[in-house]
Amino acid sequence: MALIEADFKGEWGDRRQEIVCIGEGIDVGLVTRTLDECLLTDGEMRRWSNIMGKRALTEEEREGRLSKVFEGEFCCCFVFFFA
Repeated sequence: MALIEADFKGEWGDRRQEIVCIGEGIDVGLVTRTLDECLLTDGEMRRWSNIMGKRALTEEEREGRLSKVFEGEFCCCFVFFFA
């Protein structure tokens, strides 16, 4: 239980994501590199934190600012091809 509770500590609480890939012939290196490319850089994380930390903003205002800072694409899309 202590391990689970530890994930909820910190300024933003639980932000952990887990993905399970099941199959044969999965290129683990490719999957790992592709997902790693989706992570925010330190600078992007600071910009994200600055916007999310402004409690006076509405959810729509936050979304609008995030879209501007991240050029309207605050998401990660990827496709894996398995042999």
